[in-house]
Amino acid sequence: MKNLIAIISLILPLAAAAQGLPTGTEHMDPGAGFAGKAVFRSHFISYDTRHGAESGDPEQSKFYMPLGQGEKKSMQGNDLFEYKADIPYIWLDRDVYLQVSGLDSYYVFIGDDMVAYGEDSRMPMQFLISDHITDGENTISILHAPGVVPRMEEMTGTGAGAEPQVFLFSQPKVCIEDYRIRFFPDSTGSFGVINVRLALSNSYNSAETYTVGYDIYSPQGKLQYYDMREVTVDGRGRDTVRFREPIYKTNENFWTPDNPALYYGMLTVRRGNRMIEYIPFRVGFGKTELAYGKVLRNGIPVEMKPVIYNAAGDIAAARADLAALKKEGYNTLLPDYPQPGWFYDLCDETGFYVVDNANISPRPTRLGPIPGGDLANDPAWLGRYLKRAESVRSRSVNHTCVMAWSLGSDSGKGYNLYETYIDLKSREPFRPVIYRFAGWEWKFDTASF
Repeated sequence: MKNLIAIISLILPLAAAAQGLPTGTEHMDPGAGFAGKAVFRSHFISYDTRHGAESGDPEQSKFYMPLGQGEKKSMQGNDLFEYKADIPYIWLDRDVYLQVSGLDSYYVFIGDDMVAYGEDSRMPMQFLISDHITDGENTISILHAPGVVPRMEEMTGTGAGAEPQVFLFSQPKVCIEDYRIRFFPDSTGSFGVINVRLALSNSYNSAETYTVGYDIYSPQGKLQYYDMREVTVDGRGRDTVRFREPIYKTNENFWTPDNPALYYGMLTVRRGNRMIEYIPFRVGFGKTELAYGKVLRNGIPVEMKPVIYNAAGDIAAARADLAALKKEGYNTLLPDYPQPGWFYDLCDETGFYVVDNANISPRPTRLGPIPGGDLANDPAWLGRYLKRAESVRSRSVNHTCVMAWSLGSDSGKGYNLYETYIDLKSREPFRPVIYRFAGWEWKFDTASF
């Protein structure tokens, strides 16, 4: 395992095998970031049947493979987790992803080849590994190499334990790579308008023609609309398809904490005469926006009653916690860091606003925004600030419960936080972005939290 020994030695950097692959030095470089990572995207699992998609259980898909607990080894003081994955032959004609969470920074090896670098113990990272696997048994190794990265998480800690959570899943080579759903009142407030944007991907070498579509049902179970469209995507290319349709009789179904009504539906891909992909979604009707320093929901100022809360260890315990908090009058949750994906589904369902917090918590020096002071004012770390905030935004952007994003815990002040704020606002101008510790250095969106 020459590559593993080389990276553990932390002496000589490894040459990247191809553009975008890790060099082996990322964990020691404040200016580095992810390598070999798939695009940032929203939280979803692709299913091969509609029944499986409607169940919401990834185990219902034959293209989902949890890897369980890996074999843990120690090599020169670094933890190495080794997994065996028996890849079916049918997976080779699909895009295969590895998802890893629970470690602050790590390298991914398939066999002896170093194929990816990831970080952020609170956020799952996905790596496209189709070009590195074969059918039959594959050895996947996750090497924990902390380096300088734990400085980004000093105040909150990883909280995820030493064992990473790892699974494989795959999508068709012509697929929905990401999606964005907005469901707002029209300009007159008379009815709702749904906007569906699908980011499409074609991993074949030649152009492919396929059909994408969606359907949507009311909270009462009535079909509201469906549509399909044929598209041609160039080989190794991407494209975007947009749907925009009025949905009538929606005003009794506004999503609020008192009435968390959710529409539900399905995104679909058909190739030839065969349906090959289903992606379920739920969305609340209404609009969150910022006006005159106040957060509005459906044009009405929101009366927020916030409480700091981080998810319990499982859904049942968290559901009980949220029921108790609601009885106490709280309607807004302020987590200290990004939460498990199921947490946002639960808040959509039970009716809690969430301020989604990026995993940015370096210990402030109290020297302020001067050279040698806080990481927040060291431009060498800017890439990590931007990526950690964008990964949170892109994952939770389709969740109705998320009404604002936060730039992490108190990590001081400085250039990196301001630039991260600007970047998030450029991507999502209507939803508030806050940093409660900015003081008078620069103005964040609202003091309501």
